[in-house]
Amino acid sequence: MYGLESDVDLGFLLGRRVEQIAVGEFQFVLNLDGGITWSIESSLTLESSGVSSSVSADSPSSSAPLLQLVGEAITHVAQQGRGDVKMTFSNSISFTVHDSNESTESYQLSGGQDEIVV
Repeated sequence: MYGLESDVDLGFLLGRRVEQIAVGEFQFVLNLDGGITWSIESSLTLESSGVSSSVSADSPSSSAPLLQLVGEAITHVAQQGRGDVKMTFSNSISFTVHDSNESTESYQLSGGQDEIVV
C-alpha cells in the first residue's frame, strides 16, 4: 500500500532465523530470532529448485510451502521495485513478499529497528 522507501536498510534481517510461522485468517506471521516479527497480509512467492509457489494471506490453506522456512536463516535480502522484498534462506529457497494490497497494509516488520509498515 505505502511502498518502501529506497533508503530503508533491511540488513538487520541478515542471519536471522525463522523460529515460528503463525497462520491466521488473513495474515501470516514470521517470528524470527532476535525478537523480529514480520506480519504479512498480502501475497508472496516462494521459489525452490526452479519451481514457484504463490501464497496468499487471503487463503490460509496456501501456506504449506512456508513450513520449509522454519529453522532457516536469511542469507540475502533486497528490495525489489516499490515495495517488494526478496530474501534467500540457508536452504536456497527464495521468498518474495509483495506490496500487493492497494487499500490496506501489505506487511509490517517490527523488532530490529523502527517499525516498517508497507
